[in-house]
Amino acid sequence: MFTKSLGNRIRGTIASAFLGTPFAGAASADALYQNHRAELATPPPAPCAMSPTPEQAATYIDYVKNQAAPQDPPTPPYYVALAAHIVRASNGTGGLPLARYEQAVADANAHFAPSGIVFYTKGDIDYIDSDFYYDHVDTIAEIDDLRTQNLVANAINVYFTSGAFPYCGISAFTFSATQSILLNNACVATSGAYGNHSTFSHEIGHYFDLFHTHEPAFGLEYVSGTNCADAGDLICDTPADPSLTGVVDINCHYIGSAMDPQGAAYAPDPFQLMSYGPKYCRQEFSPQSVARVVQTLVTGRQSLLSSPVSVSTLDSERAGGVSLSTPWPNPASDLTEMSVSMPVAANVDVTVYDVRGARVRTIAHRLYEPGEHVVGWDGRDTSGALAAPGAYFARLTSGDVVQTRKIVRR
Repeated sequence: MFTKSLGNRIRGTIASAFLGTPFAGAASADALYQNHRAELATPPPAPCAMSPTPEQAATYIDYVKNQAAPQDPPTPPYYVALAAHIVRASNGTGGLPLARYEQAVADANAHFAPSGIVFYTKGDIDYIDSDFYYDHVDTIAEIDDLRTQNLVANAINVYFTSGAFPYCGISAFTFSATQSILLNNACVATSGAYGNHSTFSHEIGHYFDLFHTHEPAFGLEYVSGTNCADAGDLICDTPADPSLTGVVDINCHYIGSAMDPQGAAYAPDPFQLMSYGPKYCRQEFSPQSVARVVQTLVTGRQSLLSSPVSVSTLDSERAGGVSLSTPWPNPASDLTEMSVSMPVAANVDVTVYDVRGARVRTIAHRLYEPGEHVVGWDGRDTSGALAAPGAYFARLTSGDVVQTRKIVRR
């Protein structure tokens, strides 16, 4: 939880820490991301602000240890409402474009698909037209004040702002005082080779009591995993993590040399959504992370299940959208496949790009009829040569619709 012990004014110290000397040695993805942001003349926001206080950590550990046996969850899907609050200038200008909000929801639905959760927007977008909230929110009191405006019951309230807000996002654990999410527009469904399609899901992960993979509040996790249930993120199928800022290369490979308290070299996973891996690398929750999300939903976030939505209502919310599914398997060493969902007949292009934005291969370019269609990539480029291991992006384009999915080649 973001607490007053961090100090009232936060912009200077946090921003200066994040903009410190880049990792020396091989080019890191974080350095490249900062260069990309510099090209846009926008300083990068600091990472997520979520970490439990020592008191909260101790309370949560006691809660977990004394918790009754996990409940059998109801049958999925679980329709979870989002209440979107987009902050604009007082004259109604600015604010997060609606298309980027919709893309962020689509990204979250892809990331949370293994849990059975389906996010949808409850009602109309709430536009908060305020110069102050749009450009001057940079203290704890101001952040929490914004996060309590026009709250909608039985929904995850998510606010989007810009300006002075110094973080990519701040969320809420089940034990947090303020129960909503605030996101920086600069970190929501951004485009380009280093686009950010993970922060929205990262903050929702916190909302379901997922901690950072490097979380120090519970103690440092050993590489051996012997204390995985009581340290780090309290999850045993995510490897011990020393914090990945500045130590992941452009292909999403860990290049650090840190050792754990037992002298073992870390081998973290930059693809975990709850890590501090580069935003464009993060793409998945581990199976135990998924299990915690579902358990938190049915035991600590029950009110979200008490807001049922009919299939017809959900279809109305999502009508007209061409969609590209999460690649499977992913990571892959051979063929990976995706499903293209077509509500109406339309021309579709699906092209694979590398992390520098260079085209690797077009895997679909045709008219698709309504329905589900499978496209696949066998890992080869246009010449037939196998692409090098690393991160790639499958980009679907159909009219005004553009969706991107990350693919990892082993």
